Amino acid sequence: MPTGTTLRADGSPVRPGHRLPTSRPLAAVLLLIFLGAAPASADVIILKNGNKIRGKLKAEVGDLIEFELPYGTMRIRRNEIEKIERESDADYLEKAGRNLLRHKDLAKGIEFLRRAHAKSPSPSTRQSLVAALRMSAEKAVSKRRLEAAQGYIAEALDLDDTNGKLLKTRDSVRAALEKLVRLETRAEAALVEQKVDVAYESVRQLVEEYPERRDRWRSQLARLSVVKGHSVLRDSKFAHARDLYHEALANDPDLIEYIRVPLGFCEIQAVIPVLENGNFDQARVRLTEASHVLPGNPAITYYLALTEQGAGNLSRAADLYSILAGPDNKTINNEKHILALKDAAESQLSKTTSIELPEPVQRWSSSIKKKGVLETRNFKIHYTIKDRAVTTERYLEHHFGRMRQRWFRGALPLRAKVDVFLHPSKEAFQEAVSPPSWSSGITRHEYRFGRCFSHEVHFDASAPQFLSSTLPHELCHVLIPALIGEEARAPLWLDEGLATTEEPEFKQRYYRRVVRDALDDGTFFPITDLFRMTSYPEEERAALFYAQSNSVTRFLITRLGLREALSFLRELATGPADQVTREHPTFTTLGHLEGSWRRWAEKDS
Repeated sequence: MPTGTTLRADGSPVRPGHRLPTSRPLAAVLLLIFLGAAPASADVIILKNGNKIRGKLKAEVGDLIEFELPYGTMRIRRNEIEKIERESDADYLEKAGRNLLRHKDLAKGIEFLRRAHAKSPSPSTRQSLVAALRMSAEKAVSKRRLEAAQGYIAEALDLDDTNGKLLKTRDSVRAALEKLVRLETRAEAALVEQKVDVAYESVRQLVEEYPERRDRWRSQLARLSVVKGHSVLRDSKFAHARDLYHEALANDPDLIEYIRVPLGFCEIQAVIPVLENGNFDQARVRLTEASHVLPGNPAITYYLALTEQGAGNLSRAADLYSILAGPDNKTINNEKHILALKDAAESQLSKTTSIELPEPVQRWSSSIKKKGVLETRNFKIHYTIKDRAVTTERYLEHHFGRMRQRWFRGALPLRAKVDVFLHPSKEAFQEAVSPPSWSSGITRHEYRFGRCFSHEVHFDASAPQFLSSTLPHELCHVLIPALIGEEARAPLWLDEGLATTEEPEFKQRYYRRVVRDALDDGTFFPITDLFRMTSYPEEERAALFYAQSNSVTRFLITRLGLREALSFLRELATGPADQVTREHPTFTTLGHLEGSWRRWAEKDS
């Protein structure tokens, strides 16, 4: 049938300018087109306002007609449609591809033009495809994605090997690749010769400027950052050392076990001039982060107390001084006796080192193993290495108290003590609970009659991030039923999104970096896919799943405020995500929510 023909319900053509009779059901016309059309066809919907929409008819939903478009589906009211025309699939694909290019969507435009060229390799289609491939190559070069640029150029040259602009772009790609090879050669030589400064600068440039080289060089950058951090720390450049340690953890958070002591020391030393300048809010942020890395450290507790006192929070300051002062200086009214408590705290602090050096992880594997149970106010810790249990007790109670204040305003969210199992090795942990290969912690809930009655948590107590990240993460899992409602079951993304927000700041930096890379690469999970996930993705996508769940959760809390965000999250946990989102006053659709989140995540720092 000729392009541009309008059909009646019986399949006969309509004269130009003649409208379909309003008494005849339009759905019948559309259904006839859809069912009776040849495979190589598309529909052009002409609206009464003159706009044209190219797509594929899918279905009738009430008084709405649903069409498949390049970006998804669209529903149009029956009474808004003037007429339906047909055109060949090749014409549809070419016109849609050019339209996508005009809207700067090169990837999808190329996809449509490739399909159009495969169906009908006309000169105009080939010319449009070559131009789009060249533009994509130039864009890839500007972003230092040189392998992708090579692929676009090779495909374009197969179509037109005499195009002058294309040959010029090919030469620029070759020159950029030669520069990359020189940079990698320089980095490799510096590593062999142990020239740390040269290696660090070269590797950092490879990771930051060449997305296709990130995975290859990221672990090297993390280790070089640690080496440089130790070097500048010896020169008493505390702020610089802290920044280098943060850079190392953003690239490899497992290094925390090896640098948390010097990082905590740097945070304390770097915060002293901040306190002296009266910047109490900034000091509180830094010291709070340090306390998450080294909970219960006397020096960190003391400077936090000074910060609160300087900010006028005398009650909080007095409570912190009393922790250091010890039971011999117990008083009924801490605030009234704050000066005496401060003196006692300083006296106790002078008797200990400024930083308590913890035992390294490697020692636990050779420790004496004897099963036992250590009971605290809120936990029953089942262990085989007692020293590890004693350390875990301090961290558990520290993070539990913090989460009670944040989420429950001090109320106790537990019915009974939580059973915590510390497995001495990764092998013992995997044998006990069969977790995903990347996991070092598992939380289990027991539900009775639709309500959560008890919890148990299993840890690989030898994991590098066990104390710093995994422990608060799993502890938050324990509290989530009380947070969103015991009758609800949090979807996977929300369960992990909330839990990851309780991890320390160095891990938040890591998550932000992973999300930014995914947005840059286009490898992020569409929100609709993320919200529907009921099982964890493959191992190579697991880090992105956690990072994106974290990012979306923090976005909702930032955008809506804590109270409204919790209400919205509870609704998402109990109802269809698309319907809950449509009914929310802030977001009209899941697509709107995704667009808002992406813009926020690109600026998140």
